[in-house]
Amino acid sequence: MRVGPERVAPPRDVAADHVVPGVRTPLSGDEIRQALAIGYKNVTGQAPTPATLAVLSAQVSTETAFGQHMVAYNFGGLKGTSPEGRETRCTTHEIIAGTDQKIVDGFRAYTSAEAGAHDYIGLLAHRFPRALDAAGDGDVQRFAVELKQGHYFTADVGAYAKALRSAMTTDGPVGGDATSTPAVRPPQAANPLPSSADLSRVLDAFSQSALSASAARLATKEDEDA
Repeated sequence: MRVGPERVAPPRDVAADHVVPGVRTPLSGDEIRQALAIGYKNVTGQAPTPATLAVLSAQVSTETAFGQHMVAYNFGGLKGTSPEGRETRCTTHEIIAGTDQKIVDGFRAYTSAEAGAHDYIGLLAHRFPRALDAAGDGDVQRFAVELKQGHYFTADVGAYAKALRSAMTTDGPVGGDATSTPAVRPPQAANPLPSSADLSRVLDAFSQSALSASAARLATKEDEDA
């Protein structure tokens, strides 16, 4: 599962373009919420409500295994080159012509959680404004519907909305005080980024047990290469 059918990158200094290693940059729920709160205010000019943060954090949680499989501070599996001119090449699975295919593609890479969250919110504002409005209202169902209509994901919209609601209510890493200070941790070797097939596994996991979602969100690199 990736954002849209095409690679979309914001305007940038082309001379600064470079491909960087794909490293895992895990974040806690507090760190995710803090970065989202800063990004939302910088993009929209307004501080997010707790309900807005809950919706956005739920999506980031679903996309990154509760922040534990985030790669290069990419909050939503965004393809292309980041505004910083950074891109990482990762293995992923995509549903192409109805079949699950393993490919290597470029994904936006960032130097900080704040930069990744800002670009994620900016993309929602630019390409999925109705979804961002729904998040602003704390409406998770409409948020999922608007993302589906904008081709953010290929999964069933009802299942995706259910996954988001489960992430919002799961006593997992997402949640807590958005003002807490982020911990500094070294980057780790990255797993492949999540895909349509990965999302399907997550939705199944959520439907069976919300507590198992984090473990089921992504296959390991060894599993992908098997």
